[in-house]
Amino acid sequence: MIDLAAIGIPGGIILTGVLLVLLRDWRFTVPALLAQYLLVGLLVGGSVPADTRLLGFDLSSSTLLQVVTGLTVAGLFATTSLRLERARGIVSDYEAELDDFALAALRRRQRLAVRTAAENTSRRAVVLDYLLPGTALLISGIAAYALSAAYPVSVRGEGLVNFSFYWVILCGVFVLVLARDIIKLSEGLLVTLNGLSLLLAALATRGGLLVEGLTAAITIGLAAALSYLWVAMYERRRSLSLEVLRDE
Repeated sequence: MIDLAAIGIPGGIILTGVLLVLLRDWRFTVPALLAQYLLVGLLVGGSVPADTRLLGFDLSSSTLLQVVTGLTVAGLFATTSLRLERARGIVSDYEAELDDFALAALRRRQRLAVRTAAENTSRRAVVLDYLLPGTALLISGIAAYALSAAYPVSVRGEGLVNFSFYWVILCGVFVLVLARDIIKLSEGLLVTLNGLSLLLAALATRGGLLVEGLTAAITIGLAAALSYLWVAMYERRRSLSLEVLRDE
């Protein structure tokens, strides 16, 4: 049922997985997550019969729900991230109000902390930033190809859907494993859950609009809870790094 135009959709899903695994800045990862939701929705729409007509196009309710879910999740994450950026700016404004002696002492302590952290992490920085994510992507690609060939989940034998399902799941797991802050951890969780839509599409299983709507509502509720957790963690620890939690 997938035509030539849909071949580019799995390619886009592969690209979003690469960006989510490699990059750490939310300005890039949140748009990548949104793009993945949209592409998964389009791929799901090519695997199930259309039951909705919108703006002259025949679409499936699964596609529309996936798009709405992606827009809402990305909006929540982007809004919360911007709020935390403003909170950091308030701290900077507070520092600007200090007198020269207090500000110099504060900056000395900050430089010492940065230098100490750099000395402790310089040897593993390359591994964490490049080698491990690159290796994870290579493993994901090989494993997704092998699993889609050995254990296809699509009842119609659609290789693109099979590969995309395994790719999304594996990328989500590796984002979770490699996460160094709570934002990346949250993104990894939602990417992993994104594979559920592909699995249902591959199995040609539809639980009806009520089940699909409930799944979308749960996903949005989870994103809202995670966003609140970011704010609570920053207000309590002044950091989103998971190292802060490990050091306790």
